[in-house]
Amino acid sequence: LAKYKDAVAIKDSETYPQKRIKEIEGILDQQAKKDRDYQTVLSQADNLFERKDYAIAKTTYQKALEIKSAESYPQSQIKKIDDTLAQLQKEEQEKQQLLREKTDQEYSLAMADADKAFGANDFNLAKTGYQKALTIKQNDPVAKDKLGQTEAKLSQIAKMTLAYNNAITEANRRLTDKKYKEAKEKYQEAFQYLPDMEYPKNQITKIDEILAQQEAEI
Repeated sequence: LAKYKDAVAIKDSETYPQKRIKEIEGILDQQAKKDRDYQTVLSQADNLFERKDYAIAKTTYQKALEIKSAESYPQSQIKKIDDTLAQLQKEEQEKQQLLREKTDQEYSLAMADADKAFGANDFNLAKTGYQKALTIKQNDPVAKDKLGQTEAKLSQIAKMTLAYNNAITEANRRLTDKKYKEAKEKYQEAFQYLPDMEYPKNQITKIDEILAQQEAEI
């Protein structure tokens, strides 16, 4: 460029040097614009990288390479990002694995406690256990099925308990009225509802003793 300018200075009527000067200045302007654009995009990429916005930073470094494909810095930054993202993904997978293991352990313990309670006919405790399991694994089909079975048992017990209480109330009333045979029938009915209850059995024994005594007095 300097030599062409010198040529023009010597003979300014020559058009060729002037034409070449314009061509070179145009090339230099394009190169300067390219440098400015590259630095602008690179600065944006570096800021994104510092903020750990890696995905967008990588895209921005790639834009910088589109402007200057031979530059090594954007390439090295892209590799850093790829390595960082791979490490973060690995750490997240390990974290999720530990979380799954912890969840599975808590679920298994809750189910084991609930199953034990169910086996012991402690259905209220079993219900609590299955509900706990469902808070750990929502919509788990096994826990939902067991909870349904438990609630069915509790519903049946509630019905039997109501029928038992009604039968006992009526039996006690008949016993008070000294209608011993009728009272005995009701105690026997109550016994059918809840066979583990001692009260109706004891009352039946008392009535049998009273009836036996009455027979002996005849």
